[in-house]
Amino acid sequence: MAQTFHSMKSAQILGLLNSSGLVASDLYYATDTQQLYVACTNQDSTVGIAETGMILTGDIELGFNGAVGAQGEQGEQGEQGIQGPPGTGSLEVVGVYTSSSNVPITVTAAFANSSSAITLTIVTASLTTGQVTNVKNIGLGVCSVVGASGNIDGQSASVDLLTDDSISLLWDGTNFWLQ
Repeated sequence: MAQTFHSMKSAQILGLLNSSGLVASDLYYATDTQQLYVACTNQDSTVGIAETGMILTGDIELGFNGAVGAQGEQGEQGEQGIQGPPGTGSLEVVGVYTSSSNVPITVTAAFANSSSAITLTIVTASLTTGQVTNVKNIGLGVCSVVGASGNIDGQSASVDLLTDDSISLLWDGTNFWLQ
């Protein structure tokens, strides 16, 4: 319980005592007599005052910002809150192709894995402008990458990937651009 320091004339303190306006455990300082009193609970449950025997002289300054003590131990972890709403991000959809195939618009990472030459055709119907499709050749055969429509970097209809080559293609609504 926090205690309050009250500073007033002794007549005002007596007025609080007579009107039952004192708060138990609070300190009351009589500015005219320089006496310090403590409000306390009597045996009959009323609040009275007890003289501390201290006489305070000079200026009294209230200190509200004392020194900071040592940090205590960390408390227990609270209970887990409710689950938040689902995110708006997208999952990466990976496709692995061992023969010539169409890469649907849902695939964002395509891996060519063939020992012979294959062609991966990136479907452009309903492909979102700004979508990036990543293609990597992890096989021994050459992988030709083509768009179902448009060119790659505005020039070529296809790009050949050797083993461990990769490209990232950005769709602008008409053509693919190397990233």
